[in-house]
Amino acid sequence: MSLKVEADHTNYVRTNLVSETYFHALKTARQYMADADYDRALQAANDALIAKPDDASAMTLQHEASGLGHLQRAKVLASKQDYIGGGKELNLALQSLPDNGEIKELIVSYKQQVPAQIERERVERLARPKKVFDDFSAKTKDAELFESNELKTSKPVNEVVSAIVNALQQMQPAYTVAGNNSPQPETHVIYANQTDAGILSPSGRRKCLIVCGQSRDDETQIYFKVLEYKAKHNVSMPGLLAFKDDVEFVPIHSSRIPDMTDKLRAQVQAGVSNLTVRIQGAIGQTPAIQPLVPQ
Repeated sequence: MSLKVEADHTNYVRTNLVSETYFHALKTARQYMADADYDRALQAANDALIAKPDDASAMTLQHEASGLGHLQRAKVLASKQDYIGGGKELNLALQSLPDNGEIKELIVSYKQQVPAQIERERVERLARPKKVFDDFSAKTKDAELFESNELKTSKPVNEVVSAIVNALQQMQPAYTVAGNNSPQPETHVIYANQTDAGILSPSGRRKCLIVCGQSRDDETQIYFKVLEYKAKHNVSMPGLLAFKDDVEFVPIHSSRIPDMTDKLRAQVQAGVSNLTVRIQGAIGQTPAIQPLVPQ
């Protein structure tokens, strides 16, 4: 702007000064919009409004970036078959862009897909605990040699997991819980073991694999296996007055121990019955059998 300066006169000028921050933020927002990076465009538009509140250009960019960002996220969710989540994003998009025809059409389209999604998720949820258990068993050495067992309860899965872990650790003989994690939604994997200590060295080992999963709102499925091992001592004397005992734990199964005795079979049965009773007690069920004690 120009101003005429004269001697012995006082001159006045009035204007609105807009910061460089505003212009930079507005330019940045438009660039991000052109790149379809709507989250960053929204942030830049917000920065422009901080520098110049109620600015019409910045407010327009803010609404467009917000609406198109929600629309973009809705399409990503729909590509993953999540039309319920996508519908929520579309409703938020419509608040910013109420006249957007594409958003309105997609809202109708997504609603039509919701019943199929609900049924698909119901079936997946029902089958998830067993699938996680099968996957976990497949990755566990020797698990295929032992039988699977199943229990159900109406208690929620988190309560069930807490009670089972407590029963494993507090009831005697106690288990050592080596793992407790949640690889899938509403599903927990528990891995625990016991060692039967003889007079001088271990005589056996027991491992348990437990999967608890919320299959319905009123049902938790519990799958478990008990892996029984017999200690095999390989004693050697590497030096004078010295001996070495390399302990090997052999699965108690006919494929690994050809001369299976009644005592070994009873040990396998006792492991299953004892863990079954322990889990039933944890979830508040009356045990159908008494825990077995191997003879």
